[in-house]
Amino acid sequence: MHKAGLLESRRRGWMRITPQGVEVLRQGLPRLDVPLLERFESFRAFRAQRSAASSSAPEIPDTITDRTPQELLEQVHGQLQ
Repeated sequence: MHKAGLLESRRRGWMRITPQGVEVLRQGLPRLDVPLLERFESFRAFRAQRSAASSSAPEIPDTITDRTPQELLEQVHGQLQ
């Protein structure tokens, strides 16, 4: 809700509802969920930025994903020895 502009951070652990947040509450909606937040441009921009960052993450080689965690640890341990 912060990224949609419905809440603002006052200090660590403290939030305050914004005028836009008050308007949403007045609508009496049964739930506050992602489809509701998608109505706000700031939230859509946040999601787009977040998904762009995750899509640019390096791919994990198949040689790593084909091994168990134990096998990976043994391989790294062997390399360190």
